[in-house]
Amino acid sequence: MEEPSPVPGRDVSAEIAPLYEQWFAAIATRDRAWFERHFAEDLRVRNVMRAQERGKEAMIALELSIPPLAWRTLEVAATAYAEVALAHWSVLVRRADEDPSSAVQRLFASAWRQTEGRWQVFDHIGAADLAHD
Repeated sequence: MEEPSPVPGRDVSAEIAPLYEQWFAAIATRDRAWFERHFAEDLRVRNVMRAQERGKEAMIALELSIPPLAWRTLEVAATAYAEVALAHWSVLVRRADEDPSSAVQRLFASAWRQTEGRWQVFDHIGAADLAHD
């Protein structure tokens, strides 16, 4: 019996990177509609540093309560396999009203899928906060 061929992935970093940027912009502008559009109904968000898990509505409420952020993307990589993309995002972030030296590097991993012609995140993990010089 022959082993099945692996499904080749395709780089979708250029499609996913703007969504991460829009995500933080939506926090600053309290754009609930953005979260409704891009958070899947079955969204599951985990913060491994704090052992927390949230669904869509709880995550939207959290995002709308966060003070505006200042950020700089360090890296985004996303690979799609059929209709699902696996992505990671490394970002330097701080509250907008804080000194730039207070920034931390945050690492996120997400699973996105195409729904009605747009990407929606359905699994998102806040993986780590790293000290940054």
